[in-house]
Amino acid sequence: MRLIILALTAAAFAAPAFADSLDAGIYKCRTPGGTETGSSFAVDAAGRYGDTPEAMTGQLDFELGEVRFDGAGNDGKFARVISDRRVKIGKRVFCNWEKPLPKPVEAAPAAAPEAPAEPDRPGAKLIVVKPDLRN
Repeated sequence: MRLIILALTAAAFAAPAFADSLDAGIYKCRTPGGTETGSSFAVDAAGRYGDTPEAMTGQLDFELGEVRFDGAGNDGKFARVISDRRVKIGKRVFCNWEKPLPKPVEAAPAAAPEAPAEPDRPGAKLIVVKPDLRN
């Protein structure tokens, strides 16, 4: 019995684990009723975020289980980190990881430079001689 009480007491005083990152991807933010809000965002592996994957202009700052949005659409907002793929903004907006970031489109390999066009010069000509068949 004492062992159980000791274990419960130790668990109560243990420091909670705080997430210090979010998985890279696109996060959709919704109310409990399922209505999508304008707080949706994208996060890359470097800790940058933005309103869209193409516009990563903000930074995420993690501290004690919260994330602070610097720049972009959620500038100045705080969110409680629930897991690596879920945060809660305010009292009623939950943002969940939806899908990975789109892969960047690779540029087509550079085509070999074309040879400069040769100036027009006369080429060989074919001359056809018809025999005179009047005889």
